[in-house]
Amino acid sequence: MPFGESIPAPLDKVLEPKFPTRAGTARRTIALKEGVRIEPIICFESLFADDVRVTASSDPSVIALASNDGWFGRSSAAELHNLVSVFRAVENRRPVVIASNMGPSEIIDASGRVVARARAFREATVHATVRIDAPSGLYRRHGDRVVFGFIALLMFALHLPRILDRLRMEVVDAFVRQ
Repeated sequence: MPFGESIPAPLDKVLEPKFPTRAGTARRTIALKEGVRIEPIICFESLFADDVRVTASSDPSVIALASNDGWFGRSSAAELHNLVSVFRAVENRRPVVIASNMGPSEIIDASGRVVARARAFREATVHATVRIDAPSGLYRRHGDRVVFGFIALLMFALHLPRILDRLRMEVVDAFVRQ
C-alpha cells in the first residue's frame, strides 16, 4: 500500500511511527503442517493480478486476503473490492479467503464461485470446504504472455479471411497463367 511502510515527507517530521517497520525484500508464502501454503496479500494488493501471481506457489495453496474496507462505509465499494478476488481465484485456480474487519468476508473457490459469505457490518464466522489442489491456471504459470498471446491469436483470426482471399487469388492467378 502506498505509504504503508513509511511516513511520507514532510509528515515524517510531525508524525512519529507507532512501531518500527522496514520494507521486505521478497514475497513469501506461509507453510502449514499439512503441506498447504497460504499466499498472503493485503487489501489493495488484490487489485493487481501480477502481485498475486508473484506470490504463487506450485504447492496446494490458498490465497488469503486481509482487508480493511470499513472506510468505504455502507457503500458497495467493499463488495466491488471483493469482486476483484473472483478474478484472482480464476486466474490462479486457487481459492481465495477474504477476511475483512467490516465485511463482507468471503470464501471463493478456485472456479470463482463464492461458497461462503458473511454480511458487512456484522460479527460472523465464515467457513467452507474448497479444493486446494486444482492445477495451476495458464495465467498463474505464464502471466501476461497469455493475454498477449490471446490478443495475437484474435488479430490473426480477424485477418484470416483477408489472408485466405489473397492466397486464393494467387492460386487462381497461377492456374490461369498455366
